[in-house]
Amino acid sequence: MAANTGAPAANTTVTQAQAVVTPSGSVRYVTDQFKVTLRQGAGLRYQIVRMLSTGDRLQVVQQDAQTGYTEVRTADGTQGWVLTRYLMNHPTARAQLDQARQSLDQADTKLKSVADALSQTQDALKAKTQAEADLQGRYDALQKQYNNLRETAKNAVAVADENRTLKQRTTTLSKRLSAVTSENETLKNTGLLRWFMAGGGVLLVGLVLGLLMPHLARRRRDNWFS
Repeated sequence: MAANTGAPAANTTVTQAQAVVTPSGSVRYVTDQFKVTLRQGAGLRYQIVRMLSTGDRLQVVQQDAQTGYTEVRTADGTQGWVLTRYLMNHPTARAQLDQARQSLDQADTKLKSVADALSQTQDALKAKTQAEADLQGRYDALQKQYNNLRETAKNAVAVADENRTLKQRTTTLSKRLSAVTSENETLKNTGLLRWFMAGGGVLLVGLVLGLLMPHLARRRRDNWFS
């Protein structure tokens, strides 16, 4: 690392014996201070590279236990040294609070999304229940119509059977009536013939008597005068 102008070169370099190398990828956080200096070397005599803010995330490069400094790398790749006591293994309370707030906001958003989904599901369930009720009503109405049609069909069959029986009876009665009418005509004709014959016989007897009566009367007169 480059040192400030005027500082001895021997004091600007940290030897390997003094440095303790930590595993690559270790993470530290700036402690709850308003501003922490990031310097070019492990000491106050080194130039300040930049100021670090509370909660900044730093990647550890190496740690010097003798000087109390740790070499770190910022998120944008800036590398320098910072006092070890200003570093923590966990985010600061403020950072944790912000993270908790973010998590809470995310949870609220997720909860709202779940609530919206639940509301939509309830609406869909309500619509489905209503549709099912409508279908049940239509089914009941159709079932009633079907039952009525069955009863009507039964009645129609009964009426058809009754009509068929009545037609058969009517046909039989019609045949009987025709036979009786024929018999009556026959009897009527027979009676007229008898009356005609009886009348003719009476007329014939009258004619015979009419012819015989003058002869009988003449014979009686002849017998009286003789």
